[in-house]
Amino acid sequence: MSPELQRIMQDQLKAFKKKFGRDPSPNDPVFFDPDAKTPQPISEAKLRRMLTEAAEEAGLNPDHVLAAFGFEE
Repeated sequence: MSPELQRIMQDQLKAFKKKFGRDPSPNDPVFFDPDAKTPQPISEAKLRRMLTEAAEEAGLNPDHVLAAFGFEE
């Protein structure tokens, strides 16, 4: 895992803990719907949008980040 991708994952884990007040369990989605009251998987469209925004904020190429998560053009 690249340092940039590792940072994105760490940020997601921190966001999960902030939102739900606990660390994620093995069955919880790391990329959760931030609008849900309980840990729910995020839709693909929302995930793409969040990854693109995070990449842009970090000065990374969004296409590379999306590709690292298995999204194809």
